[in-house]
Amino acid sequence: MTNFQFTIALMVFLIAYALFEVPSNYMLKRLKPSNWIAFLMLSWGAITMGLGGVQNFGAVTAVRFLLGVFEAGLFPGLVCEFFCRLRARIVDLARWLQLTGFQIT
Repeated sequence: MTNFQFTIALMVFLIAYALFEVPSNYMLKRLKPSNWIAFLMLSWGAITMGLGGVQNFGAVTAVRFLLGVFEAGLFPGLVCEFFCRLRARIVDLARWLQLTGFQIT
């Protein structure tokens, strides 16, 4: 591959990431988040391993596009899942402390 072809293959990833971030977030709301994130992680891992086996420009570009599709929802989904659970844990801790009569001085 030439330098220009390599740059094109890299940019295709960013285009797919930008195009599929919103639909993936929609699917995150529509489906159970743990199942959707697990599907994205397994797909992303399989495609990343497949990237090691491609040898020409067309295949690299196609695999990089798929990588962008599956990675688009992964980071926002993980952030949402982490902060939603963190907020719930803080509220539960506050309720438990209130019920036990714990006083912060």
